[in-house]
Amino acid sequence: MLHLKQTENMNSAALFIDTAKNRLMKLDGVLALIVPKSLLFVEKWHGLMFALLEKTQVLIDVGKAFKDAKLEQVIFVYDTLYTKNFYTAHKFVNETWGTATCIQHTYPDQLQTWICDVSPEEIQLGLKLNRIGMFMQDISETKRGLSWQSSLRESGDIPVIGGDNIIRYGTNNIKGFVNSEKLDPPTKKLEFLQQPKVMSQRIIAHIEEPKPHIKIAATADQIGDVLSVDTVINTVLTHENFTPVFISAILNSELINWYAHKFIFSSAIRTMDLDNYYIGKIPIPMVTLEEQQPIVDLAEQIIEATKQENLEIDMPAEKEEQIDKLVYDLYGLLEEEIEVVKSVIGKK
Repeated sequence: MLHLKQTENMNSAALFIDTAKNRLMKLDGVLALIVPKSLLFVEKWHGLMFALLEKTQVLIDVGKAFKDAKLEQVIFVYDTLYTKNFYTAHKFVNETWGTATCIQHTYPDQLQTWICDVSPEEIQLGLKLNRIGMFMQDISETKRGLSWQSSLRESGDIPVIGGDNIIRYGTNNIKGFVNSEKLDPPTKKLEFLQQPKVMSQRIIAHIEEPKPHIKIAATADQIGDVLSVDTVINTVLTHENFTPVFISAILNSELINWYAHKFIFSSAIRTMDLDNYYIGKIPIPMVTLEEQQPIVDLAEQIIEATKQENLEIDMPAEKEEQIDKLVYDLYGLLEEEIEVVKSVIGKK
C-alpha cells in the first residue's frame, strides 16, 4: 500500500499516481492508496479523481486513521483488471466496519463529488435533489471578503465583520474597524461586496451530536452596507427571482445542510470551505416569489428576533423548524424521504 501525503502541488500527486498506475498496468496488478479525504471533493483534485474512478473497486473511509493526525484519510483499491461499473464504499472508524454500499461510477460524475458513507436511500434522494432544476452557480456569484485582517483597528469609520460574527439570520458584534480612506479608490472587489448579498461563514462547522452533521451559518445583507474580511463568504444573486433572505434560509435549512455534507463534501469533518465552487453546487428549486414568501416571512421574523437583546431562544428554533418543513415541501420530498434525512442527522 502506498501512502500519499497531502500536498499543495497537485501535479506532483498526479504524477506519483500516474507512475504507480503505469507500473501496475504492465503487471496487471492492484494499487492500494491511502490519501487525504479531500481528494473526494476538492476541485483541484478532480482530474486525478476521474482518472482513478473507472478502475476503483473499493473505497474505504477510515477517518482520522493516524495518531494525532488532523486530516481524514480514505483508502482506494485500484484494480487494472476491474470491469464492473460500480465501486464498493465502506466506512471503517474506531475499528468498526459500517455498512457497505455499492455506488455506480456514473454517480460521482453526475455529482462531481466522489461519494462515500451514504446509504442507497441517501443516494437516490441526493440524485433527486441534484436534478431539481437549478444550482447556486446558475443564480449567483460568490467571493470571499477582503484581505483586511491586519488592517483592522479597535476604532474607525467603517465596521467590518469576520466569520465568527455571522450567526444564522444575523450578525453578532464586529471584528474591527477601518477608516474610510481604505475604500478609496474603490476596487471591483469592493464594489462587488457593496451589494445586497448572502453572507456565510467560510469554514463550515462540523457537529458530532446527536449524529455527525454540518451547520452552515448564513444571513442576508439586504442593503449591501456590510463589509467583511476573507473568513466570510459573500454571495451576490444574479437572478431576479431570488432574494438574499430566501437563499439564506435555504442555506440554513436542515435539508441543504444534509445534502452539502453528503454530496458536496463527501461526509468530511474538516477542510470544508464554502467558496464559490462548493456553494455553487447547491441545488435550488425553480419556484416563484409567491412560493418563496412563506419562508421569507419566517426568516424575517428570525432576523428581527436576533436583533433583540433579550432574545427568546426557543422562538428562532421554532421558526427554523417551520422553515425546514417548508423547504422539504419546496424540494418535493415525500414523508419517507424526510425520514431518511432526519435519521442520518439524528433528528426525530
